[in-house]
Amino acid sequence: MELNILLRGQSNAFLLGEYNGGAQAMAAKVESLLGFDGVNDKVSLEYSSRSDSANTVFSGTSFLKDWLDAKGGDWQGGWTVGELEQSLLNFVADLSAAEKAEPTAVVWLHSEYDSGDSGLTPAEFESAVRFDAGLVRQAFGQSAASLPYLFVSAIPYSQGTDEGHQAIRTAMEGLAADPAFNARIAARALDTDMNFQDISGDGLVDYGGPHQSNEDGQQTAERIAASLAQTWAQYAKPGSPVALAGGLVDDLGPQVIAATAVAGNQLAVKVGFDAAHHLLPLDATAAAGVGWSVTGSDGAALEATGATVTGLDTLLLTFGAPLPAGSLLNYGHGYGRLEASDGTGRGHAVYDDHGMPVWVQ
Repeated sequence: MELNILLRGQSNAFLLGEYNGGAQAMAAKVESLLGFDGVNDKVSLEYSSRSDSANTVFSGTSFLKDWLDAKGGDWQGGWTVGELEQSLLNFVADLSAAEKAEPTAVVWLHSEYDSGDSGLTPAEFESAVRFDAGLVRQAFGQSAASLPYLFVSAIPYSQGTDEGHQAIRTAMEGLAADPAFNARIAARALDTDMNFQDISGDGLVDYGGPHQSNEDGQQTAERIAASLAQTWAQYAKPGSPVALAGGLVDDLGPQVIAATAVAGNQLAVKVGFDAAHHLLPLDATAAAGVGWSVTGSDGAALEATGATVTGLDTLLLTFGAPLPAGSLLNYGHGYGRLEASDGTGRGHAVYDDHGMPVWVQ
């Protein structure tokens, strides 16, 4: 048996596919989780960035402007295929009939350039993804039920906007919640260093840049692998980690399922686990409340000043002022990178005992 990963996106997809070994580690991890031997049963990567006319990855591009074109400049009138989208479709067309028929998942890393649009709405991004998915699934000759989309939630991109990041994440969450579309959030990447390069020109790499570091990429790949293993749990071999776990993998992480005001400036938060058992102790950055905020009806955000684990599945959040009436709880809203005082991001989330970060829908 062969399972295929179609890796697509922009520069961070390129780094994952060609530079930091993340894509290869991801495929190997899925094989391990499913009990595949890598020979008779294997997971293969479908990826290209160097073809003249058949690539799945293009660095420095916008999905909504370079891959697709809004008809008449207005997305509500529909979309047309751009040059880069056609290149992706050419890649699929060049696959053999047998390859097209094999179980395939699309791993999606499109968000960076599009997050720079402060006027972007979730509806626009969702519309474009639905259009794209229809084309890709048709090219494979597969249905939505057989060819899932696995999103890497919008990467904190230094040149992006809060509004753009949030619109993309909201659209992804909406698509993942639609059973008919068949998608998952394969990885959340707010706890990243984003220090691949020296931006300031001082000879040192800088935190909070546009690209994931090699370590960031490996972390993202590990999370995608868990999501792929969950997606393909039906193919797990007897005695494999997935089979021994009853087909349930911790690929989602702890989700906030309740938040109750317990004082004028505090919230008691309860999480639901995917396949984990408890929250881990917080590091100093997470304990300072980094990432948590509430948004009032006027759109103003109030950031947390502290977080404490109070039980296996509970937290207490403290804010610097009374909570606005009807406020909504956020974690990593907008740009959202979980930045410590030293600029790092990795290790600073609220995690379950499998190392998966908390999230709020």
